[in-house]
Amino acid sequence: MVRPRLLAISGDLGSGKTTVAVRLAEQLGWTYAATGTFQRSLASQLGIDTHELNRRAAADPSIDHLIDDQVRRVSLQSGSFVVESRMGFHFFPDAFSVYLYCDLETAADRVLRAERSTESYSDLQSALAGLQSRRVNEIHRFKNLYDVDIGDLRNYSLSIDTTFATAAEVCTATQAVPYHSAAKFLGRDCTLKRDSD
Repeated sequence: MVRPRLLAISGDLGSGKTTVAVRLAEQLGWTYAATGTFQRSLASQLGIDTHELNRRAAADPSIDHLIDDQVRRVSLQSGSFVVESRMGFHFFPDAFSVYLYCDLETAADRVLRAERSTESYSDLQSALAGLQSRRVNEIHRFKNLYDVDIGDLRNYSLSIDTTFATAAEVCTATQAVPYHSAAKFLGRDCTLKRDSD
């Protein structure tokens, strides 16, 4: 079996991971797979939102293992994949991994405007508080489960500040790096800025 080519997209909540990962998969003609899809599906099946699922996962590691096992199955398939996962860099060490980050207020605004049924906030302040709480929860959970720091940018081939960037700009910046090769560009950071006219 030919090993799959993998592009792993990770990053902060509200940084544009899903939008960018879906667009990259479409542009490259690769298959899209996402932890968030599995997580939201599980939350829906349980009749809870993603906040509650994250709270439960903090006390019950089997929840994360169930979701993460779904993502790991990508490596058993042939083809090329864009995988959106906080742990993509860890589960797929040969993948070119990209970390997207942005200003917290920008992230909260994006999540608020997304109007997801499994992750809703009443206003910007509740979104800010929810994102901060969820981020702390996830950092601790993954450190305890896998002994990795998902916020350590040295884990990624490329990191991109998406605060002032469009999804198209982030896709272009990601594709500008030769991630098809085995080369790693650890620590490379890209800040996309708006021209001020």
